[in-house]
Amino acid sequence: MRRSRRPQSWSLLTRITVGLTGVLLVAWTLAFTLGEWHNPKALGPLDGAGKVLAGFFASVMPRTAGFNSLDVSGMHPSSWLATDVLMFIGGGSAGTAGGIKVTTFGMLLFMVWADMRGQPRVDIGHRALGMATQRQAVARTADDRGLTRSVRACLRRSFMSGVAA
Repeated sequence: MRRSRRPQSWSLLTRITVGLTGVLLVAWTLAFTLGEWHNPKALGPLDGAGKVLAGFFASVMPRTAGFNSLDVSGMHPSSWLATDVLMFIGGGSAGTAGGIKVTTFGMLLFMVWADMRGQPRVDIGHRALGMATQRQAVARTADDRGLTRSVRACLRRSFMSGVAA
């Protein structure tokens, strides 16, 4: 077996990206599928396997291509919120998906976890996360939120003034 295929030899960022991507896929697939299982406007008409497949598709697409296979207007508002969170997180750092990126989100989670435990430094996988990297993660998140708010405000103004009717 090649050395690069063993997770122990992966870089820290690769382990964060792959691990958190797996967690997001499994967690959102379960949450969405269970939350919309009996909703006749979303997963209701599908059989069991179709519901699970649609739930998985709904967990992948908000972070990548943005496609949907279900009528979004028929989903519960909690599913809309979770979809927005997934779009905010986005995809991997080398991809073209939007959002703050999975790695940045993972670093923020580790930073919060270290702060909750009162630790002066952030350790991920027996490695210390440098202060410059922590500042970049916070700045990237703040920048993305600011850009999102600015675009939303511009769209709101244009729709309210009748420019984009």
